[in-house]
Amino acid sequence: MNARIALAALLACIAAQPAGAAIVVKPLDYLGQPSGWEARYDDALVGVTVDMLETVGLTPGYVDIEIGKQFTDFVNVPVEFFQIAPNPVPVIRIVDETMANSTGRVWTDFHWELAGPATFSDPDDFYIGPFTRKILTATTLDVDLGVVGDAPPNNIFRPGDPDQPGGPLYIHPAIGQEPDFTSFTLIQYPTPEPGTMALLAVGGAALLRRRRRR
Repeated sequence: MNARIALAALLACIAAQPAGAAIVVKPLDYLGQPSGWEARYDDALVGVTVDMLETVGLTPGYVDIEIGKQFTDFVNVPVEFFQIAPNPVPVIRIVDETMANSTGRVWTDFHWELAGPATFSDPDDFYIGPFTRKILTATTLDVDLGVVGDAPPNNIFRPGDPDQPGGPLYIHPAIGQEPDFTSFTLIQYPTPEPGTMALLAVGGAALLRRRRRR
């Protein structure tokens, strides 16, 4: 299936989830091949699919995943990864992402961070690893006018679009030994345009004044 079609279907599934949907646990396995990892996330806002489990010689080298997320606020929508086997695949590659802006505000940058014993590398985009944080700013966002819009069709951001420069984002976890298996969290969140940030700050200050007057 075409990656863009698959991700569109992923976001449609997210949108169809009822309010308050539960945290799901998804093994990152492919066609019966275990990767040794599982992902946990809120399926009201996140969808994860496994594309491939690649091998290097006779040894699994990495598992390829796609991530779709819907942001309704300017806060982190996490995906947690847990090692569940003694010898897991050593690399998790995010080969495609689709982020839907449902905040009602324009985005001017987008953040990736890792919390826990794991690092990023991005060899196809000339990033020298390892690193734990990556930010696409207003000038580097790969969308029209350097922003992610607040309404369709300009509210979809595809930072891993295979038709655009860049490439897979590699995650290199520190592998734990039984019983001390490792876990880490992929943190992602957008930043609103400066005008929106100012309005949010004013609104927060007004709320604080009202609270103080009570």
